[in-house]
Amino acid sequence: MKKYIVPHVVMLTIVIVGSVFAASYTLTYTAQQDTDIQTKLIPMVNRAKCTLYGLPTTCTTANLQAPGKCVTKTVCQAAGLKAGSAACTRWSTEFTDSCTIYAANATGQAAYLKEIANGDIAEAYFLATGFTVTDFCTQWDLMTPSVQDTTCTTASPGGLGLPVNCRPCPEKP
Repeated sequence: MKKYIVPHVVMLTIVIVGSVFAASYTLTYTAQQDTDIQTKLIPMVNRAKCTLYGLPTTCTTANLQAPGKCVTKTVCQAAGLKAGSAACTRWSTEFTDSCTIYAANATGQAAYLKEIANGDIAEAYFLATGFTVTDFCTQWDLMTPSVQDTTCTTASPGGLGLPVNCRPCPEKP
């Protein structure tokens, strides 16, 4: 049985009140679970990322990060934190989407699992701030069509994972 140390933040509620303490957590998987994650899940996720951005299924991180393709997103951005705020600064180097093709090994597994945890933290923070559908639709109306399309087609968290030209808000009378 292997253990992976995943750097993490102690509690989301601490972030909300403004104090963060770094910590590490151990995620334990059986040898077969590690094998499944590394040989099945990670390659599947990598292929899906490539396909999402119109790239061959064997694309590289450099292909994903090319202009006009995947845009990296930090926890700060995904959670909707105010740019320049202390909370945003604390989360500015943690990604919910690093536009990375993960290696199918223990290192890639640890990086992939950390990014998943970061996405969950951003989503929980976003939900905990009480952002309502009305708030979302008000912001939606202020977005340019290009930003709306990016929001539509970007996977969650931070995006809707829908086709281009999606219309998530009711039309105004």
